[in-house]
Amino acid sequence: MIVEPAPERQVVLQIVAEPQEVERSLNQAYRKLSQQVNIPGFRRGKAPRPVLERFVGKEAMLDEAIESLGPQLYSQAIKEQNVEALGQGTIELKERAPVTFRATVPLKPVVELGDYKSIRLDPEPVIVTDDEVEQTVERLRALHALWEPQDRPVAVNDMVTLDLEGSVGEESVFKQTDLQYRVVAGASNPMAGFPEALVGMAKGETRSFTLSFPPDYADSRLAGQPCGWVAVAKEIKEERLPALNDELAQAVSDKYDSLAALREGLAAEIRARKDTVANSQHQQKAVEALVERAHLEYPPVMVEWEIDNILREHARRLAENRISVEEYLAQEKKTAAQLREELRPQATKTLRQSLVLGKVAEAEGLQVTEEEVQADIDTLVKALGEQGERVREALTQPQSRYSLELHLLSQKCLARLGELARGGPEGPAT
Repeated sequence: MIVEPAPERQVVLQIVAEPQEVERSLNQAYRKLSQQVNIPGFRRGKAPRPVLERFVGKEAMLDEAIESLGPQLYSQAIKEQNVEALGQGTIELKERAPVTFRATVPLKPVVELGDYKSIRLDPEPVIVTDDEVEQTVERLRALHALWEPQDRPVAVNDMVTLDLEGSVGEESVFKQTDLQYRVVAGASNPMAGFPEALVGMAKGETRSFTLSFPPDYADSRLAGQPCGWVAVAKEIKEERLPALNDELAQAVSDKYDSLAALREGLAAEIRARKDTVANSQHQQKAVEALVERAHLEYPPVMVEWEIDNILREHARRLAENRISVEEYLAQEKKTAAQLREELRPQATKTLRQSLVLGKVAEAEGLQVTEEEVQADIDTLVKALGEQGERVREALTQPQSRYSLELHLLSQKCLARLGELARGGPEGPAT
């Protein structure tokens, strides 16, 4: 056996199988194939090996033996050479006589943080403007607005009840009765120009008009095609906003007794949200600064594993919308290989950050307790309401608990880095 160092935390093993090892594997292949192949004149599993070899061919028998022999010799070799392998490596057959394998073994990554405690970054200051508060007040007014029926023609911002049908050629592509439609100028739902086409309609009026689907429309059959619409206006309503007074504040929440208290409360809520975002951005910058000064070595396969993780999560989200990965790729006009390459920069960044955060956890003695995991599960379950208890069982499975532990540990690491970057205490984390 030859052990050769390779770049990027890998070693290469040249493994030559001993004749007795090949023979042993051939016997195993014989026993396996004899149970799978029907040979005339023999009961399954009872044909002698020479007969089976003539029937399937010596090369096929050897292929079967080599397929199982490679992983066996690989496991044996890394034990004999005391190689700290990071998962399964790649095994290639180099020669058939003698049987020779080339195994590329990924090694555990090396992470050197450098002087991470000297990183200093100031978070972005958080400012809440009067305009932001007033915009929120206006949104709350809209939520408490009344819609009053009107006898006048449709105007912008009205709510119209429609019977609506759209057709391309002889094919009906949309049909709905009693559709509630808000006439918003410039809106592109269901297509550009649609809300403008309704303006001026009278109650009970039937109006026909033609608009075209955009050239890049998701359904290629309809892209760029003219669509004939027939709309019947059944009811027209105008929005009546409530007065901007103390009664509005009390309607929003019983914790506000005046409009001034509502504005003050909204400003505090906006500030809290901005503080959360600013803190997250500050922590992310600290991680990026840490990655820049850290020394990292890791095998390329770790990036492939991270891409696999991203793809699994992507497939899960698509499945929630009843879309297969194959359908998604067809819509995007790309291959699976192209998608993997597009994800590679993201996967590499995520991996590098995960490695340094793991090292920070080790250096700072950060841990996640069972009580913290359980508290996180309880919070998630409570947030889901009636569906929460059904989800609890899934969250308590080992893999789910492990994922929660990693997430919580990552949050602790980010918080610690953020604290250090602000000039916080440099002693061990408590």
